[in-house]
Order: sequence, then structure tokens, then C-alpha cells
Amino acid sequence: MLDTNVLVSGLLFGGVPGRILTAWSTGAIRLVISPPILEEYRRVGLALSKGREPLVGDARGAARDADGARPAGGCPTAR
Repeated sequence: MLDTNVLVSGLLFGGVPGRILTAWSTGAIRLVISPPILEEYRRVGLALSKGREPLVGDARGAARDADGARPAGGCPTAR
């Protein structure tokens, strides 16, 4: 699972959280995603956007389409 704070920090500031996102995007690690975490990502994203156009309209659809992301259910998070 990728904590919402790590996701936001990685997107906005880089550093260690950014390296985690890079590892995910290059396939070095796999994320485990649950419906409650997706809802939290959506809620936080909406709060941060404050009326701006959302980058992703439907977090559930984005998760289905994300390469390397799998629903939660006992899968290890790293390869």
C-alpha cells in the first residue's frame, strides 16, 4: 500500500517518496491498492485541487488501468 502522504509528497516534492513512485513507474515494485485507499486518494486529490480540473476523473478506473497495480488481497508489494 502506498500511503496518501507518500503519494502526495512524491508527486509534489520528490525525495524518497518520489523515488518510491519512480520505482513503481519503472516496474521495480508493485503497489497493492484497496477501495478505501483509492477513496482517500480521490478525497485528498479533490481537496488539493480546490476546483481545478482533476488529473484523473475516476480513481477506480485509473487503478484498473495502472500497469503493475493490483487489488489488495494477499499479494506481496515488491517483486
